[in-house]
Amino acid sequence: ERTSAVPERTSAVPERTSAVPERTSAVPERSSFENAQVDAVSESQLLALARRLADQGALEEARSTAALAVEKVKMDPEAHFIYATILREMGETSQAIEEFNRALYLDHGYISAHFAMGSIYQHLGEKARAQRHLRNALELLRGCRDHDAIIDHGELTGRRMMDIIRTMLGEE
Repeated sequence: ERTSAVPERTSAVPERTSAVPERTSAVPERSSFENAQVDAVSESQLLALARRLADQGALEEARSTAALAVEKVKMDPEAHFIYATILREMGETSQAIEEFNRALYLDHGYISAHFAMGSIYQHLGEKARAQRHLRNALELLRGCRDHDAIIDHGELTGRRMMDIIRTMLGEE
């Protein structure tokens, strides 16, 4: 029987708690073989698959796939954005807000995340929060050189998004 020369570490300091609630994973437990398969798939492939599944209406599968991408690369705002978008589509608004906030924490200039948050808060009747996010998105869009460029993963150009935001803000 082997014993370790390093004593087990004990701490008199109580465990710290995080102000950010832990995310509950929608990802089922995987075998080591499945983990190896997931590790071999790139984050961009997972996100593309999640988008494709969501477009096909397979939201549960899209959610699990996007959750895998977030687990794989926690510091990627796009992964959080796509995950949030799927959660929102599934009606899980509070979780979607958490994920959009994570995307914005990682990239304060994420126009589509500000736009999505503004839309959610407007739908929830939280006018001040909606206006703050929509004005942030509008200001960021004004700073873009090419207003005809596609802003999000759909067909929305910067110019069209600006028009929509102005309408939402009642500025037209």
